[in-house]
Amino acid sequence: MKQYEVIGVIITLLGAVLWGVSGASVQFLSNFRDMNLEWLVTMRLITAGLLTVIYAWFRFGNSIFNVFHSVKDTLGLIVFGVFGMALCQYTYFRSIALAGAGIATVLQYLAPSMIIIYLLVRYGKRPSKGETVSVILALVGTICLMGNDDGLSIESFPLMVLVWGLLSAVGVAVYSISPVDLLNKYGTLPIVGFGMLISGIVAAILFHQPNSYATWDVWTEIG
Repeated sequence: MKQYEVIGVIITLLGAVLWGVSGASVQFLSNFRDMNLEWLVTMRLITAGLLTVIYAWFRFGNSIFNVFHSVKDTLGLIVFGVFGMALCQYTYFRSIALAGAGIATVLQYLAPSMIIIYLLVRYGKRPSKGETVSVILALVGTICLMGNDDGLSIESFPLMVLVWGLLSAVGVAVYSISPVDLLNKYGTLPIVGFGMLISGIVAAILFHQPNSYATWDVWTEIG
């Protein structure tokens, strides 16, 4: 395995770990601190997006704004931000609030299967053996989270949990597929930063939730 592939694997694993920690934090904030999820998503996207854009500007200067010189690329950035980042996070958080991080993750990890089917249907790209095995293992591993003393708990899937969970999987699929050309053309930092910032602004307009309504203490701040 080449060095850049090793780095890619490490970053992917780190991302999965951090996403898991994020899910557990959201469950704590929602269930034990009564935090407004619309406020949380909005603040999370705007803050992370603004910090990323500022960092990108210090590194690359005004070239980070090149994406806005093309109407097509700007629209692609908006799609990535709103229907990828924002949709993925908000629906995942909603699933967690309703059913917990375990079941929410089970449903969200249908996204790789969606991506493989999309690539097969649109481009005729057949999945490799490694991709097929990894998807199967991911599904089996996350389905195990549903287990209890009586086996799989199918009744734990009320309609709204299923809807939010599947939408989160769609968000992950859009998040993974839509920005590929933009990332190659403009770089990771500008696209990710502006994607979060734009989606955060859209969320602020749509949700209009200026208050968190949470019980604030040191654990809330850590979460």
